[in-house]
Formats: sequence, structure tokens, C-alpha cells
Amino acid sequence: MNNNSFKKEIAGIFTRAAPTYDQVGFRFFYYFGKRLVELMKIPKNSKVLDVASGKGALLFPASKKVGPQGSVIGIDLAEGMVQKTTEKIVKSGFSNAKMIEMDAENLKFHDDTFDITLYGFCIFFFPQYKIALNESYRVLKPYGRIGLSTFCKNAFNNIKWIDDLIEKYLPKNKEKDKEEEPEDSDFKTIEGMQKILIKAGYKDVHKRY
Repeated sequence: MNNNSFKKEIAGIFTRAAPTYDQVGFRFFYYFGKRLVELMKIPKNSKVLDVASGKGALLFPASKKVGPQGSVIGIDLAEGMVQKTTEKIVKSGFSNAKMIEMDAENLKFHDDTFDITLYGFCIFFFPQYKIALNESYRVLKPYGRIGLSTFCKNAFNNIKWIDDLIEKYLPKNKEKDKEEEPEDSDFKTIEGMQKILIKAGYKDVHKRY
């Protein structure tokens, strides 16, 4: 499966999941979305990009932080997620937030556009994660910041059925360049994520809980 086919398959999975994505199962995405926004200490009037926004676990708390003069743009490759989250934005009355269907590896924004970019539990889905991180770096203003969350190693040891579902339903992308693909543990450890971000050009990389 090539990269484009892989992206379409992933987008299709999340589009089909969109109607019930925030209504069944665990709600830790919303807890940790709010937590990441808190840790980022987003100033009022900031311009924020929420990558792979899904149903807005980070978008909505970030919108509250930036205030009416700030803005939050959520992007997602899944059309269904964009549609459903747009409906939530309208229903909730947020005038400073919007959703756009867009590929994180090919951002349609000018350089130096955003004060902050956010990645909530999504970096490991990107077939070319380095390109996505480079694109985020490009659209960040000088001294802009990135906030990223991921699962820790052995996070699902006691709920193995999640791993079983991932193995069964998420497609494998055999076209990935193995030399470019990080070890699984890189996405699941603090040291691994720090290494990934530093290689992408980010400086002053810190861990927060």
C-alpha cells in the first residue's frame, strides 16, 4: 500500500467513526486534550493550528484559551471528522474556531502563520511524519511552539483488545522507507519523542506531564 492509499484508508476509517467517535468508549482524548492545552499555556489572542483535530479534543479548549481575538484552525484528513466537528463548532457558538480538510504533510498556509501547533495522539498515524513536523515548523512564527502528546510504552497492557483492534483494522503501509521509519519505541518514550523533534529542527524540547 503506497502513502496516498494509506492516507485514504486512514481517512476513511476515521470518517466512518466520526458520528460516534466522542460518544462511545474511552473519553481520555478529551481529558488529555484539555491537559495538553493547559500545559502549553496558550496566551490570549494566539493563532493556533490543531493538527489531526478529530472531534476537537484540543480545538475547543484551545479556543477558550485564545479568546475572541485569537483563532484556532483544526485540520483533518477525514472528511467526516471535519463535517461533524464543524457542526459542533456552530452548535457551541465558537466564532474563533474552524475546521478544514487538509493533509498535515502538505499544509496550505503561508510561512510564519501560527503561534502554536498542537498534535494530540496523532503523529504515529502519519506515513511521512518528518514531512508533517517540517511543515508545522514552516508555518510556525519565529519563537512559535509545538505541543505534542503520544501514548507511553505499555500504555495498553491491561486493555489488550485495543492493540488487537489496531492490528486488525488499521492498514499497514509497506511503502514506508524503513530507514526513515522510527522504532516503535521512539513514539512511546520521552527520549524517543525528543529525538524525533530535535531531528526535525525543534529546539528547547521539554517534557511535561
